[in-house]
Amino acid sequence: MRTIYLNHIEANTTNMASWVLLSASAMVLLATLSAIQYLRQGNEELQAKIDTRHMHKISQRPIAIVPDASSEAVRTAIQNIVIPWASLLKALEAANQDKVKMLVLEPNAKTRTVKLNLIALDQASMWAYLESLRAQHILQEVRLVSNESVDVNGVPALAFRVEAKWQD
Repeated sequence: MRTIYLNHIEANTTNMASWVLLSASAMVLLATLSAIQYLRQGNEELQAKIDTRHMHKISQRPIAIVPDASSEAVRTAIQNIVIPWASLLKALEAANQDKVKMLVLEPNAKTRTVKLNLIALDQASMWAYLESLRAQHILQEVRLVSNESVDVNGVPALAFRVEAKWQD
């Protein structure tokens, strides 16, 4: 039997192409590292400029000083806008009757009143609904403003309007 050696590289033979490839790769590596360093430096300079401009803009912003009378007016306006929807709707749902349907709900935050347009199938249902509204703790001064007989799809009914004040 014969021994086969698979090592095709001879110890003393140098290939010129491999040295050229190695040198070119080293130069590309150095050029890439140099470009990365240059870009980092430029990025840091730009970030410093952005920071100084941002600080300059912050220092030039006028400080808004609201006079006490104006702030009180704003506070009052906000209180006039705020409607306690959760408690108001909860009270209206608790007063719900099967034979009474609500058509319109008109809250007024300034006067703290709510106006309701409703339709009832009979007069007893209308009065029962008014009593259930009066039983709600959030509503005060519940009163019937108007009522009239109407025809809803051939069925006689009562259209009525209710006003009530709410409390927090």
